[in-house]
Parts: sequence; C-alpha cells; structure tokens
Amino acid sequence: MQAGTRSRRFARYWLPRLAALVLPLILLLTACGGSSAPANEASSDMVSTGGGAASSGGRAAAPAAPAAPGAIAPTMAAVPQSGPGTTQASPGPAPRRLLIKTGTLGLLVRDVDASFGRISAIAQQYGGEVSQYTNSKNGERRVATVTILVDSAQFEAAMTALREMDQVVERRADKAESTDVSEEFADVQAQIANLEATERQLRAIMEKATRTEDILNVQREITTVRGQIERLQGRANYLDRRAAMSTIAINLEGPPVAGAAAPATGWRFTAVVADAWGASLRMLQAVATVVVSVAVFCWWLLPILALGALALRSRRQRVRGGGPVAPPPAATVGD
Repeated sequence: MQAGTRSRRFARYWLPRLAALVLPLILLLTACGGSSAPANEASSDMVSTGGGAASSGGRAAAPAAPAAPGAIAPTMAAVPQSGPGTTQASPGPAPRRLLIKTGTLGLLVRDVDASFGRISAIAQQYGGEVSQYTNSKNGERRVATVTILVDSAQFEAAMTALREMDQVVERRADKAESTDVSEEFADVQAQIANLEATERQLRAIMEKATRTEDILNVQREITTVRGQIERLQGRANYLDRRAAMSTIAINLEGPPVAGAAAPATGWRFTAVVADAWGASLRMLQAVATVVVSVAVFCWWLLPILALGALALRSRRQRVRGGGPVAPPPAATVGD
C-alpha cells in the first residue's frame, strides 16, 4: 500500500515537472542539430571547391570541429576568380600614342644640285618623298630649300643620314622636335563616337515619325550631326597622317659661284648715257606724277574757276554795252 501511494504521488507530482524540464531541452538539442548540418555542408562545399579534399559523401558524416579563423582565407584564395557565370571587366585598349615629329637642318654644301639628289634618295630610302623644292641665287651663292616627308618610325635615322651626307661642309642649323597629340586624337575619337550614337538615335526617331514636320526637323538635326562628325573625322585623319609621316626642312647653301664677274670700275661713255637717259625718264615720270596728282586732287577747283570766268565775262559785256558814248571830235574852222 505504501509503495502504491508513492508511485501515484510521483506520477501525479514529479512526472509533470520532469516533463516540463526535459521537453524544452530535447527541442533545443534538436534545433541545434538541424542548424549545424547546413553549416557543415557549406563548409564541406568550400573545402571541396578549393582543393577537393572532401567528397560529397562527407556531408553525411559527423560534423567536424570548427576551423580556425585564419584557415578560410587560403581556401578562398584558391578558388578561381573566373569561371562560368563570372563576369570580369576587361581593361580597354591602351590609348594610341601619336607624335608629330619635325626637323630642321641648315647645311653649307659643296654642290646644291648634287645635295638635292642625295636628299631625294634619302627620302625614298626612309619611306618618304620630296614634298617641296626651291632653288635660287642669293648674291653670289646658290641656295635651295627642300622639304621631305619620311616615315616617323625612321625619323632619327633619316636625320642622321642627312647630317652625314658627303656634300656637307658645315651644319649651321640642326633642330628636331616632337609634339604629342595623343590626347587630342583620343578626344576627337570620343566625340566622333558620341555623335555617331546620337545620329543612330535620331535615325531611329525619324523612322518612327509620322508627321512631315517632325521628319524634317529630325533630318535637319541629322545633317548637323553628320557635318560635325565629318569635320572631326577630318581632324583625326590629319593628326593620323601627320603622326605617320614626319617633316624635315633642309636649307642648302652652296659656295660662291666660280668665275663671277667683278663689278667694272672707271668712266664709260655708254654707262654715262644710260644713266642720263634713265635719270631723264625718272624726272619725266616724277613731273607727270606731280601734274596728275595735282589735277586729280584739285578737281573741286574747276567748277569754281568756271563760275568765276563766266562772271568776269558777263561783267565785261555789260561794261561794253551800257557805258556813255564818246562825242565825235569837233570840226575846226579852217576845215
């Protein structure tokens, strides 16, 4: 009887209290076990991606001990950054560098014509040609100016070949310079791209337009944009050509002309006559110039002089017609 009483008291009093304590503990353990499984699976996935140390079957194994904080960094570093589904911004092409090179040479040479022939050969040798040539005489010396175009990649070699020509006696001027137009060229290209995009948009708008007024307005805008594109494209082509071909200007000066006649000295009759004739012509020209200049400058005096002459003539006529008549001479007695 006493044992039955104790069992009923335990079932009635202690069993509900034990259930109230054990059930929350069981639920807590169940929740912790369910949340640890995905974490272990994610850890297994990272390990298999980095080095392939764990297999897919390892996901069902017992959860491993938590890794050290620094152990994840090497694993992530081993993961390739590119792969299917990964998009990376590829760097754009490097900007094209354009240099406009120009050179100037002043050379004293033995023979101007022979030097010009050698310069033409050098221009052709380095991928260019003669663009301008002028030959003249300065006093007793032959002088010439030659402008050639050469490939910019061979500009320095062409300058060296010109300096070392056999005909060169002395270098009086030597200058080489380059101008970087890369930024301007890139800016022009960017403007062209923007204008072309605008032109495409305008053409798309014109295809959808239905009213004549709208079509004409869009066509006017397209014409304006196309003109800007062509102007900028011309500038880009000019910069490209100037950068591709370098310009070298050569000033040639020859020696004094051999056998030049010395100026004659002493008195010569023909020279005196020629000088006198020339002086007389110059004097007549000067007088004619003065007369014509005065006549043209004083044109306004002609009407005044004409009016004065008319007034003087009228006065003389009045004096002759309206004056007192002189009496005839008296007859003498003897007559």
